[in-house]
Amino acid sequence: MKEYPEPDYFIEVRQLDAALSIRAAESLPGTTCLVQVNHIVDLALIPLFPRVPWPPPPADYSEEWTTSAEAAWFVFGTTHITIASDDITEPELQTAAVLESEHALFRLPSAHYLALLHDTLRYFEKRRPVWGWRLSELGTSPLARFLRDDLPRAPLSVGQRHVLCL
Repeated sequence: MKEYPEPDYFIEVRQLDAALSIRAAESLPGTTCLVQVNHIVDLALIPLFPRVPWPPPPADYSEEWTTSAEAAWFVFGTTHITIASDDITEPELQTAAVLESEHALFRLPSAHYLALLHDTLRYFEKRRPVWGWRLSELGTSPLARFLRDDLPRAPLSVGQRHVLCL
């Protein structure tokens, strides 16, 4: 299906290993998942992301990682937005250029991240046929709040903003 501008856009939740890389999901501790927004923007939820170095080194596509940090850098380099838990009190947004496009890292306080992850996994478990969920069907859930409040702050391209009606 071709993406088109839609304020009540589609959201599809998948396991990170099935959507991006089995090796990356295995190299990261804890649960991971990928949220595809209107078939054009990918959000990866991963349990941790190293503070240094920043910006992260380029993604290693060989998948011969020896640390979870290298797997996290791969996820960051291959998705538009990475969301990770951190020992902080307020959410933080960091951006970096990767292959001539801007990518975003949202660092969330642990409790905020866990609520978002739990909610996102709930939509994965209640899998919808065809294209997934509509934004309006998420109500006021943590995932819906992130998409409405935080996603517009991410460095998305003009085309991505157009398709998401931002």
